[in-house]
Amino acid sequence: MDEKPYRYKVGESKNVILIIAFLLLVIVVAGAFLLYNLLQKNTPLTPLIIPPEINNSNKTNVTTFTCDDNCYYKKATQAGDFSPCIQITNSTFRQQCYVALSNISFDACKLVLDKSASQSCITAFAKTKSDITLCNLLENSYSCQLAVNPCIKDQNRILCEAFYFKNASKCNGDVDCTLNYSITKGDSKACSQISNEVVAAACISAIVGQDKCGALSPGAKIDYCRELYAIYGNNYYLCSKVAKGSSYALDCYSSFASRLGNYSICDQGNLEFNDLWSCYTAYSLQTGDSSACSAIHYLASTSKFQCVFQYAKKYGNAESCEILADISQRLTCYQGVILYSSKTLNWIYCSGITDSDWRNKCYTESAKLQNDINICDNISFNLSKQSCYDAYKLNKTKSK
Repeated sequence: MDEKPYRYKVGESKNVILIIAFLLLVIVVAGAFLLYNLLQKNTPLTPLIIPPEINNSNKTNVTTFTCDDNCYYKKATQAGDFSPCIQITNSTFRQQCYVALSNISFDACKLVLDKSASQSCITAFAKTKSDITLCNLLENSYSCQLAVNPCIKDQNRILCEAFYFKNASKCNGDVDCTLNYSITKGDSKACSQISNEVVAAACISAIVGQDKCGALSPGAKIDYCRELYAIYGNNYYLCSKVAKGSSYALDCYSSFASRLGNYSICDQGNLEFNDLWSCYTAYSLQTGDSSACSAIHYLASTSKFQCVFQYAKKYGNAESCEILADISQRLTCYQGVILYSSKTLNWIYCSGITDSDWRNKCYTESAKLQNDINICDNISFNLSKQSCYDAYKLNKTKSK
């Protein structure tokens, strides 16, 4: 009987087992590989960090830059900034840095120690800023203050400042200042800063050359405005615009007569006689020229006396009493001037007194007033001269 055939030959069983084991191993590894890939898809990749390559050959060439005094000076001057100057170690060089920037940096200017340079830069900044208080940083503050405001010592400071700064508001509401500025500058708009409506209207009228007074309420305001218009405009012909018989018309003409030294201007006003004599009187009192008193008509004796008497008292001129033709008026004038208004008595006019008794009294009272006994020597008669000496000595005794 034949043997049954085997699938494998005898002796090949070991080889089969090895092949099966190898196949199982392959399957396990492949499964592990697939599982690993699945897990990697859900895990973020960590980048690979590669450290920089260090070139040891350059280590000895690395240096740290240090800014010295010249460097800081250059930084400061180029940037126009004083702060780098502070870092300069050399004090002299540091000051040079401050000075170099003192014309553009007030902070640098304040740190300058040189008096001349400090004076110059602080004064310049005070002027630029229009701040006079900055001058207080200087020992010599006055020259700085004067540079900022030349009017600080002016007697009429507000008017000076108005002209210097070309601004009427510097008058601070002062009428005379604003008026002066407006008319001098020909600035009619500045007149509006005058609170008095009459003066303001007259101011505008004088500048524009047209009568703006008519807009005021009728009566005294218009007349006064027109008087001022004539005066501010320096034209006495404008006095004719003032209502005749008004006191403002009299004031207008007498003002021009005195200012121009010509009392005949009073005659051009077509004034009534009493006003005309008053105009003459005002002229004499304001100018010290008694010729207008002499020009008053002799028939207007009261007006003439008032003119002469007021003039003689004001100027201590007893000689002017001679203008009066009426003897009684003249004696009254002597008495009032020599005895009762002696504080103004001037002995140089005594010689012109025609009445010898009043002439001697004039010298005697003058000697007492001037405390000068030598004035008595002008008296011709010895007895009268001695009386003058005695009166002088008695007065000295009383005054002790």
